[in-house]
Amino acid sequence: MVQAARKRNRAVQVGSQRRSGPGTIEAIQRLREGIIGRVYLARSWYSNLRPSIGKGKPAALPAGLDYELWQGPAVRVPYVDNRIPYNWHWFWHWGNDKPLSLNAEIAEGHKSTLLCHLGNIAQRTGRTLTCDASNGHIAGDDQAMKLWQREYEPGWEPKV
Repeated sequence: MVQAARKRNRAVQVGSQRRSGPGTIEAIQRLREGIIGRVYLARSWYSNLRPSIGKGKPAALPAGLDYELWQGPAVRVPYVDNRIPYNWHWFWHWGNDKPLSLNAEIAEGHKSTLLCHLGNIAQRTGRTLTCDASNGHIAGDDQAMKLWQREYEPGWEPKV
């Protein structure tokens, strides 16, 4: 995506709402000013007790939904009733979990989401991963690296 944006002299944006709020901006500034000394470790968690979304059942498409277009580049799967409009991002097939719902120019977004992607892949493989800092790819683990990219519906593959 970065290559395509640069090639066509375009800005491509992905989300980063949480880091763009006034409170977060102020907190980062204070940390940089040394309010708690040198920061050498940060841990975070997200605890939101959401009920299960269930398994979903095959259903008729809602009126006005172009499900072909909605699926975009993802490999086609049948419609079920618990996915749209909100729950799609809980499915690996389309989403990537809530932490990646950011909003930034694509090169900055890549840096911001790299750790989230690596964490998700480590969780899915059950292993600690080593990342090549020069390119952000997973080093020495072909199985994990396969999860670094998605399978595309034929005809939707990105072309730079």
